Amino acid sequence: MKKIAHIAIDDKFIDAAYRTFETAYPDKNVFFIVTQNKNLKYIKKAKGTPIHPVRLLSKKFINSLDQYEMVFIHWMDDLRIQLLTLASPSTKFIWLGWGGDYYDAFVYSRQEDMLLEKTALLFRKLRLQSNRLTFDQILKRTVKFFLYSQINRNEAINRVDFFSPVLKEDYDLVKKSVPNFKAQYLPWNYGTLEDDMISGLESPEITGENILIGNSATPENNHLEGFDILNKVDLNGRQIICPLSYGITTYREFIKQVGVQSFGKSFIPLAEFMPVHEYVKLISTCSCVIMNHLRQQAMGNIIIMMYLGAKIFLQKSNPAYLFFKEQGAFVFSIDEFQREGEILKKLQPSEIEINRAILRTHWSRKAIQEKTKNLVEAVYLFHRS
Repeated sequence: MKKIAHIAIDDKFIDAAYRTFETAYPDKNVFFIVTQNKNLKYIKKAKGTPIHPVRLLSKKFINSLDQYEMVFIHWMDDLRIQLLTLASPSTKFIWLGWGGDYYDAFVYSRQEDMLLEKTALLFRKLRLQSNRLTFDQILKRTVKFFLYSQINRNEAINRVDFFSPVLKEDYDLVKKSVPNFKAQYLPWNYGTLEDDMISGLESPEITGENILIGNSATPENNHLEGFDILNKVDLNGRQIICPLSYGITTYREFIKQVGVQSFGKSFIPLAEFMPVHEYVKLISTCSCVIMNHLRQQAMGNIIIMMYLGAKIFLQKSNPAYLFFKEQGAFVFSIDEFQREGEILKKLQPSEIEINRAILRTHWSRKAIQEKTKNLVEAVYLFHRS
């Protein structure tokens, strides 16, 4: 088999992807990191070649893809959509979806469709405030418009042969939203329990009774409605830990302000990136997790906290809620959190072990390695009709 190309971005997920593919197929993987910066910020261990976005669409680079057995796209955006339209018909493409790259672009027609009422109002307010663009921003948007306005996204995405989103439920949503979506589904995920999620913990269990809410400074977290829920229960001295280290700056600052006003010193916003082991140690003090997303998001946090034994509360419309319920996991709806005394109830040891067994089935090191080999072998044997 020839070598495998990976087109990636500078993100924390790529180290895990590199390790997984190199373990399964040593010295067969070539990573191209699309970036305008010489120094990578988030990738620490993966060996990759930085490539400027403009060069990604050059004839030389596109022709070079013919030498690879297959091309994995880690994160789909307009730039990679353009790449799909320019590449040779013989190039095999696999899209490893993250969530944000298919919900916004293909599943929902408007971002507001993923927001609850109060958050939608805030989103519109912040969007109006951010409409004052600098000359550079106007220039970039104009260039982007002329580059991509003639591209039929739904047509271009059919150049993808296989699609591996976070959950099978996500694949079904994309297939329902994109007419005649041709890509076949194959399961694959970033990271493993042992290497990325609970690595370094002396004892994988909950150590406190705090509450974790959300996973990022993005409106899809619906923080405001989550705060309303917490205002209706007796926190009894619990801290509210709120990860806000990545996302939208203006949204982050607003949520920090509202959180402090609502909960005072009990509100702990995490505005800066933390080493993974420090972050997991901190959130392991939370016995309750509120993820108020309508879409699938925050799976890493959900998996970690579920394995540790926390009670996970999700919106019923969230594909993650549907997935875990179908698997027989003990997860709960946001509505259930508001029941009297629910915050005090903990999972039974037998329930925690059932959840852990489900997680091992899908995200253990062994499971991810099997998914990786099955994925590559299926692509290798695939012949486009």
